Amino acid sequence: MKLLDSTFLIDFLRSDHQAVKMASSLSNETLATSSINLFEVMLGIHLGTHKSEEKLNKLRDIINSLHIFTFGPDDSFVAFKIAANLIKSGQEIDDLDSLIAGVMKSNNCFEIVTRDKHFSRIKGIKVISY
Repeated sequence: MKLLDSTFLIDFLRSDHQAVKMASSLSNETLATSSINLFEVMLGIHLGTHKSEEKLNKLRDIINSLHIFTFGPDDSFVAFKIAANLIKSGQEIDDLDSLIAGVMKSNNCFEIVTRDKHFSRIKGIKVISY
């Protein structure tokens, strides 16, 4: 299973060539995203300057084809350990990225499709760039 990060979802919604090409290569994979990623994408769409309703509808269509990991207490325990270890080692990442990694690991998902290099700092997470 691979998790689609916010960067990928945003690029796909923008019809970015690399993201569309990556999506095609993932057509036979089991794909997921998290409620945290959806928040990030929806916020970006809403704050965007145009076609927000059209993009939200397209996102709704995409969501229907994905497993959605919701964030809960068990994920918090995993996420805080990830964040604390990175802070202690001087490799701090954005809090939301730690939460995403926590929900991934709690759901036995260890691959993420993203342009965000910060995830490569997290032990046990494989970054699939596009």
